[in-house]
Amino acid sequence: MNPFRLLLTTCITVLLCACATRPAGYSGRWISKETVVGGFQPAVVERALTLEQDGRGQLVIKQNNQVIKDATGTWGIQADILHLDTEKNQSIYLRVLRLTNERLVVRTEEGNERIYDRIQ
Repeated sequence: MNPFRLLLTTCITVLLCACATRPAGYSGRWISKETVVGGFQPAVVERALTLEQDGRGQLVIKQNNQVIKDATGTWGIQADILHLDTEKNQSIYLRVLRLTNERLVVRTEEGNERIYDRIQ
């Protein structure tokens, strides 16, 4: 096979694979809020999930407006699993249950279901 054709075929394959692992419907900013009752006072927990089209991603978790987790890295989709591979060599896995234009419903590794609303 011609070396130029081989290089072109390889580049097209890489681009198609990259697009397949980051569907455009997932890209955007997603917010989940809940009130956790326990202890003396209820706590408001806010999760902000940002998924950029170029593959960058971030998950920020705040409790009563104080950041308790900030994970930044690259994201992708494999089957129904959204994964965020962080810069600290950790991975966060979320099973996607439903995806619409306005809502993303996931199940965490612990088995909790979370509803994220898209921020326009």
